[in-house]
Amino acid sequence: MDVEVREESDGQVIWRAHMEANESHSLTKRGRLFVTATEMQNIQFEVDGRRVRLPTYSGKLRVLIP
Repeated sequence: MDVEVREESDGQVIWRAHMEANESHSLTKRGRLFVTATEMQNIQFEVDGRRVRLPTYSGKLRVLIP
């Protein structure tokens, strides 16, 4: 799946990649982030060790990570 992460403050892309099953990636979060993924139902997010709840959804979606 294709994943893109942007900073909310200025819209700058801070990470973009194609990810395969069981892959993980860590980012240093400085503010709120917009995450867009082609298969959002297959992604899990953790912020400070806690899982972020995402809407139940299938397909491409953009979410705001506080």
